[in-house]
Amino acid sequence: DLGVLVAGQIAKVEADGSAQGNWLKTTCSLNEAGSEVVFHLKVATPMRLKFEVIDGGGFDAIMELRADDCRADGTAQFCTDSESQDFVAEAGKDYFLVVEARNGGQISPFMLKVEATSAVCAPAGGWTCQGTARVQCFGGTEERVFECAGGCDAGICRGDRCENALSVTESTTFVGKTAGYSNHFDFSQQPSCSSSGTTGMRTVGQDIVFLLPNLRAGQQVFVDAATGDTNDNLIAILDTCGVQAGCLAASSSGNQLSWEVEDSGDYYVVIDKTTATARDFQYRIEINP
Repeated sequence: DLGVLVAGQIAKVEADGSAQGNWLKTTCSLNEAGSEVVFHLKVATPMRLKFEVIDGGGFDAIMELRADDCRADGTAQFCTDSESQDFVAEAGKDYFLVVEARNGGQISPFMLKVEATSAVCAPAGGWTCQGTARVQCFGGTEERVFECAGGCDAGICRGDRCENALSVTESTTFVGKTAGYSNHFDFSQQPSCSSSGTTGMRTVGQDIVFLLPNLRAGQQVFVDAATGDTNDNLIAILDTCGVQAGCLAASSSGNQLSWEVEDSGDYYVVIDKTTATARDFQYRIEINP
């Protein structure tokens, strides 16, 4: 038990696994895994930890860090055969570091060194909401802020997917950062979702989903992703929201689309970038009587 680590602390522990058994199989070990020694630790605040096994070449070591449950390999945060590994730990969690012999043999005496330094945020790569923005914990050392077009809930920008589509009931302009959104749509297999109508267009960039409820037959919808915007987009009109849905109308060039409603009902607009970039965006949807 290494206890609760604090910033600036360097923990060094000597261990001898020569008499240990083989109770836990790490996720990156060979089939015939060897014995292991397990260390338990916590951190007081988000912390960048550097784990290092110093064994003098006595055995081929594997390090696997598990969270919350030592015995469940599904909780593995990393598994590596390198001699050192960095990890951003969250405050309050129980972590278990398993040091195992990769070659199926016994562990010879070694030293575990753990160096703790302060982290800005945790977990690394995780997302949270701050006001209307989506914030990424980048490497545990930096919080990158991306403004959402219609707010943020539970770490996800509104409009990121069908389930939280942005409702548009009147002409509105939306602005934000594309890097805050995900890529759920790829229209390459949907010929109806291109200007040509004969071949689909690959859209690997981020997309934003809008819901236009209660449209009436004869209304005009105009989608402008060109004015004040530098992204290359595909604009799609759908009557059902899903990655396999075909399009009632689409524009894959010019970044603008005009469409007349034929049948009253609810419809979706998907604006999908053709490439993944971190640019700003400005989209306007107009609904005219």
